[in-house]
Amino acid sequence: MPSQTKYASVNDLAAAIDQDPTLKSRVAADPATQIRNLVEVPNTRVYQLLLCFLGAAVLIALMGILFLANGGKTIPESAVAIASTAVGALAGILAPSPKQ
Repeated sequence: MPSQTKYASVNDLAAAIDQDPTLKSRVAADPATQIRNLVEVPNTRVYQLLLCFLGAAVLIALMGILFLANGGKTIPESAVAIASTAVGALAGILAPSPKQ
């Protein structure tokens, strides 16, 4: 069997099936196996770790800010910047990506 190209999106896979009659016949014969072999699976472990670390950064920064505010001390701008950046990064990661 020749080396197979991995496709990042369903649109790319559909276009390749339309253009290649051999690929079309292979997918028609056994769709589940062929699609599983042709579609690229994202690395979800890295995504999960990133979410955990950003979530921890938000919680630690907010707890530090609340601790300092409760003690009547001045809140450093760097703590606010870290919390704001981590919240923005979480929002960017969790927001749905635009459709093609």
